[in-house]
Amino acid sequence: MTALDRVMRFLNRILVFCGGVFLVGMVVLTCANIASRAVWVPIRGTFELMGYFGAVVTAAALAYTQLNRGHIAVNVLISRFSRKTQQRLQAFNNIACTLFFALV
Repeated sequence: MTALDRVMRFLNRILVFCGGVFLVGMVVLTCANIASRAVWVPIRGTFELMGYFGAVVTAAALAYTQLNRGHIAVNVLISRFSRKTQQRLQAFNNIACTLFFALV
């Protein structure tokens, strides 16, 4: 394992931990908001905070999912192609996704 791989995996663990902390925060905030509604005083800004927390959780989980190849892929059509064609399609897909996310 190269030094870059070790750094990447270390940063990935930090991101996953942060995503987990924010996910727990979402659960706590939701439960607190439900409990506070019982006494007619809901927590202000819960909707916005849940949106921000959800974005952080999603962003933190993307690197982990990509590293472990955990994305859902439908390979019904592509699995019928030759190995070389599959690799070319994968390369094209990676380039297209990179360009899209660089643009975003």
